[in-house]
Amino acid sequence: MKPVKPFQEILALDCPDLEVGLIGYITLKLNAGQPLLPIEEEMYLVGLMLIDIEMEGFVDLFHQFYSWRQCTVVEAALRKLDLHRLADLFVEAKYIFTKGQRNLTEEEYHSIDIDDGDERWQRFDAIGDEILANDSEIYLIGERICSYLKVNRSAFPYALNE
Repeated sequence: MKPVKPFQEILALDCPDLEVGLIGYITLKLNAGQPLLPIEEEMYLVGLMLIDIEMEGFVDLFHQFYSWRQCTVVEAALRKLDLHRLADLFVEAKYIFTKGQRNLTEEEYHSIDIDDGDERWQRFDAIGDEILANDSEIYLIGERICSYLKVNRSAFPYALNE
């Protein structure tokens, strides 16, 4: 495995290399058991959204990948990236997944039983299709992350010390 660049070098990259470098950098931090800064967690969760949908399916964002707390982080990050339509669809899907429940514990969230015979899943599947449609905002995530990072580089205090 090739070593990850220092963070200052990652920030100097153009898209899509910047996004790929950032995800690699954060993945190494996670694998080393290091805590993430809030902006790192936001960009990581949102940056992997499309890949996770394509690999595991839309329902698995909620069923396996994101925790209840992380769903809130994802929604906020999408809005920070000015991806409001995608955030709205994500939230609608989350509430379909939770049968409209809004104040769940992590345990309650992870114990949700998927009954795809329920008619609400038709709308859930339609949301998944809309999120993956050719004109979806999901395909703007990478460039929005790059733009956001360039403007908000001071959110990474260690970047100033490298």
